[in-house]
Amino acid sequence: MPSKTSDRFIVPSSPVLATAPPSGREWIHEVKHDGWRAQLHLREGVATIYSKTGADFTKRFGTIAAALDR
Repeated sequence: MPSKTSDRFIVPSSPVLATAPPSGREWIHEVKHDGWRAQLHLREGVATIYSKTGADFTKRFGTIAAALDR
């Protein structure tokens, strides 16, 4: 996985169901809510939004992409 932001889709890690989050400062975690998981790239003032599988969802989330294009 790339270590820096790029204009290409970055394959996300898969969430894992757990009864409690891990403890310790070295862990980063997020709460999984129902809804869309998307990835937004902003390059030279142009927003591109990808689904979790890499499909271009920019048109589907057109209002968000347009706001970020500005």
